[in-house]
Amino acid sequence: MLLESKNMKNFLLLLFIIGVIFLAGCAGQTQTPSESTKGTTALITKSPSELLPTRNDLSTEWILGDIKDLTINFIGFESGSQQEVRLGTLPPRNVITISIYEFSSVTTSNDYYTNKTSDDYYLQKGGYKKVDMKINAKCEAYKVDRMVAETGQAYCVSSNIFFELKVVSESFQAEKYLKDIGKIISQKIS
Repeated sequence: MLLESKNMKNFLLLLFIIGVIFLAGCAGQTQTPSESTKGTTALITKSPSELLPTRNDLSTEWILGDIKDLTINFIGFESGSQQEVRLGTLPPRNVITISIYEFSSVTTSNDYYTNKTSDDYYLQKGGYKKVDMKINAKCEAYKVDRMVAETGQAYCVSSNIFFELKVVSESFQAEKYLKDIGKIISQKIS
């Protein structure tokens, strides 16, 4: 009986020590947002056209194109808008195509983001320079140097909003334009 009592005490002591070690390990951990949770999780109620840059958002050298409605065949898609902005009318040519999609949930916008990034030629094959957008959204962005111009592409998602930026820059400023326009849209989402 004394032996069983002693074994029971040792067993309980062992459980206590394991519990203390486990709790100490958990207490030392700090959670940082992962790339998949970066951005907002509340649904955005602004329409895609409201998230596009306006005349007040860009310097006067930029020419704003007409806003077009977009439609895609993807579960959860609600609405979309596209606009092209150009820097002046003379060479060097600098054109940014902005496409913004609203989805019914955070999950469906993230699914669309995954679909787009997994189908992108350069992201799959290489041959690009990664661009860190430094905005409050999960993004995959890059630029490609070409003989006469740089091209750039950004896929970003924040909450239920997905946006895509395509840049052609004969002045070799694709990275700057991706970041500038991405920042404007991200601020409007927030």
